[in-house]
Amino acid sequence: MHLFQNELECISNNTFSIDCIEISLTQNTSNPVQYSGSGSIFQNNDGTLELKLYHKYKNTDAEKKFNNNLLSDESAGKLIGKNKLFNLSAEDVFGRLWESSNILVQDPQSPIIAKGQVINAKINSLTCENDRGEKSESVHTFSYALIQGKYDLPFNQYEEIKGTFFSKSQLNIYKLSIRDATCIIHQKDEYLTISVESENPLININKKTEVLLEALGISLGQDLKPDYLKVSSIDKEVLNIFSKKATTNKHTIHPPIPIKILTNDLNHFISLYMDSFKEPSSVFFNYWNRILNGFSGNVENSALVITTSIEGVLKKYYSDRHQPDIEFINEIDKALPLIESMEINTRVKASIKSSFNNSKSIKPKSILHALEKEKVLSIDAVKTWSELRNKASHADTLASEDEAELQKYLDQIFICLGLFYKLLFKHLNYNSNYIDYTKSGWPDRY
Repeated sequence: MHLFQNELECISNNTFSIDCIEISLTQNTSNPVQYSGSGSIFQNNDGTLELKLYHKYKNTDAEKKFNNNLLSDESAGKLIGKNKLFNLSAEDVFGRLWESSNILVQDPQSPIIAKGQVINAKINSLTCENDRGEKSESVHTFSYALIQGKYDLPFNQYEEIKGTFFSKSQLNIYKLSIRDATCIIHQKDEYLTISVESENPLININKKTEVLLEALGISLGQDLKPDYLKVSSIDKEVLNIFSKKATTNKHTIHPPIPIKILTNDLNHFISLYMDSFKEPSSVFFNYWNRILNGFSGNVENSALVITTSIEGVLKKYYSDRHQPDIEFINEIDKALPLIESMEINTRVKASIKSSFNNSKSIKPKSILHALEKEKVLSIDAVKTWSELRNKASHADTLASEDEAELQKYLDQIFICLGLFYKLLFKHLNYNSNYIDYTKSGWPDRY
């Protein structure tokens, strides 16, 4: 089973809907509440998936009393337990079977004389899974993603567009080869399609596609979340439709490489990224995503997010650069039992011990200095990170009327952004063109 072309178009413009002959909602518990009946699943104006189900009572009085108090014992400010959430299974009019999980059903209220309830709920994602039917190892694995919006890419192939009275060529296809797979990115009028195909039946095409989207998203300075994703492995085909965020304004951040001109650099960056990160949602990507979201706030928030993200990356990927002072650590270990035996105030003792133990921990600043000696970073960038980290962690506020102070703050933030990207380049062994945010004017570098 698959989606029809007109359904894909509807997903891109937030008008997708499917009519279902049977929908079942079952609570995640041993004695579940259940709702069933016909209904529909559709996108609202901002692209959020919603469910409307027409449920007929089987035991009117008892069922109504129980269902109308489904969330009544939940306390304000507390997480709603998974046992109060529902799983969905649905069959649409074309016979496609859809599933979803962890759906919150608000207390459905109905008049006393009602014979049923109208159940409304929001859905994070829909999945339709089918056997592919072809078990041969010669079967290609592939994926197809649809992402709303227009994107600046170094397109390298033309599409021939033929109409009733005209034909034209449009440069809107970007083709690249990655290890064990070929990727074709196609810019449509209002959305982007990304297809990945491999002759290697053993690779996880789903993970490969997710990591590809991460690499492309970093290159563009946007988190590329698909609205629709189809993945075909050797034995099964899985369709996924995702709810869009409430806002259509995606967060953006300045990209690391000048991709609009230098096609080979983008190919090189994506290939290295996919070789380095076999699994999606790496620590590096998660910190980049945190910086991306942090840049949408005020400068103080941006400063805190970017400096702490650099610290997290250093501890995860560069802790081997930390050279502990073994002699000093041995002296601390000798001193700790003596401190423990001292008859002093317990709070003072705890503070001394904490300070001593912290002095043995990995210091991000020492790692940065080691990378500066390796010529990965400049000493000025290291000093800037240290100064900005100190200001951000001690709640320094920016005088909004002081233009010079604001400019200095922004310069420091972008120097740290450049530092973060250089840490990424070092990890990937990327040594081609990039945008150097640590220098005035942000020049392209090699």
